[in-house]
Parts: sequence; C-alpha cells; structure tokens
Amino acid sequence: MRGEDFRAWRQCQFIEKPVGAKWRTVMVTKNTTPWILWPFAALWNLLALVLNITGRVLAGILGVGLMILGIALTMTVAGAPVGIPFAILGFLLIIRSIF
Repeated sequence: MRGEDFRAWRQCQFIEKPVGAKWRTVMVTKNTTPWILWPFAALWNLLALVLNITGRVLAGILGVGLMILGIALTMTVAGAPVGIPFAILGFLLIIRSIF
C-alpha cells in the first residue's frame, strides 16, 4: 500500500450502506483541508456560523411575534380559526430556533 493510500485509509470510516437491494461496506473518508487553504476555510466556517446564528435569532423573534399575534387573534372569536395556527407556527419556530 502506498503512503498516500495508507493515510487516506487511516482517516476513513467503514459504514454499512444500502446499495441496490444489498447492504455493502463503504469506505467514507473525512474531508480535510490542505494547510495552504486553511485561512479561507476558517473564514468560510466563520461566515457560516454567523449566518446560522442570525437565522436562529430571526426565527426566534418571528416565532415570538407569531405567537403573540396568534394569541391576540384567538381572543377574538372571529379570529380564532386563524389565530390558533399562527400560535402553533410561532411555537414551532421558537422550538426550531432553540434546537
């Protein structure tokens, strides 16, 4: 086994995966970034983290707003059919932003 093949083999995992009608053992390698590209990968991961946190915060704020709107509409008898789904959607958005 050549050196580069051995290094790739050492960093891999073997998993059972369905291929067609049978289960086969498949080698999954871990993606590593070359050291020369590490600053770009770090910047990209930081940008992804910032966007992820921003999305979670916006989903939480939108969820709270929809819950308040849903509760306010539910207090009126005519708005109850619309208010209950709004409150449920707001609750689900808050749960999604937390987890």
